[in-house]
Amino acid sequence: MHGDKVPDEKTVWAFREALTNKGLVEKLFEQFRDYLVSKGLIMNEGKMVDASFTVAPRQRNTREENKKIKEGKGDELWNDQPNKKRHKDVGARWTKKNGETFYGYKDHGKVDTKSKLIDKYKVTDA
Repeated sequence: MHGDKVPDEKTVWAFREALTNKGLVEKLFEQFRDYLVSKGLIMNEGKMVDASFTVAPRQRNTREENKKIKEGKGDELWNDQPNKKRHKDVGARWTKKNGETFYGYKDHGKVDTKSKLIDKYKVTDA
């Protein structure tokens, strides 16, 4: 018996990266959402809005490096150290919620209450 091959995680990752680099993720999501609406699967009878944190690895930067990152000049750092730069996340930020400190990003979602399908989403720095 011969079935379809299931792509491994590297194939899925490469495909996702290609979509992201071409700026197509949001466009595809919007088209898919419009298709769900046209099929009556998103009922628009109510919405739930929520946000959650996506934690990023904590950075060990100098005060000067952190200052440049906050000024939006993080891409200028570590150009002479490509391996180190690869491990740095200059888009993530620190925040506190209920006395707990987080470093990373915040995922915002708007979900159709009837179908539980995601209607809209946005990722921001925390």
